[in-house]
Amino acid sequence: MQISLFEIKVYYRELKITFFGQLRQESINKITFQDKANGLQCIIDIGKVKKKTSDYFQADIKCKGQKVSTVFGTYIGFINFDNVRYWDYRYVVPFKIKMEKQPLESDHKNRSDLQSLKAGDIPMAQKNKELLENIQRNDRKLREQNEKQKKQKK
Repeated sequence: MQISLFEIKVYYRELKITFFGQLRQESINKITFQDKANGLQCIIDIGKVKKKTSDYFQADIKCKGQKVSTVFGTYIGFINFDNVRYWDYRYVVPFKIKMEKQPLESDHKNRSDLQSLKAGDIPMAQKNKELLENIQRNDRKLREQNEKQKKQKK
């Protein structure tokens, strides 16, 4: 079997924000997985499984147009291939983030405005925030000038 890259196309993502309650993000509609070198394709249509919630999906995996496998599951719970469970959220060990004891100087925790705010010095925090914003505005202006110069050289 030849090793190849998968092409993945996500057609639509929905983000629902309410003023009260939790943020809700859903992947709905179609996701296409394609391995052109081996003739494999799977088009997953999320939210179209009858009598199931919108996170469920079901699709056929095809090789050169012929069905070779079926995938069924929910992107927040489990995935089965041909009725065999290959992934189950209940048994996944969460990834733990290791925080550096000595983070880089550029780490967000070292921002002077945040340090002033933590110390309770609101006026100094505001001054430091404005200074940082002016630096960022100047950086953006320089990037824009650089882009214009690149376009003029072409």
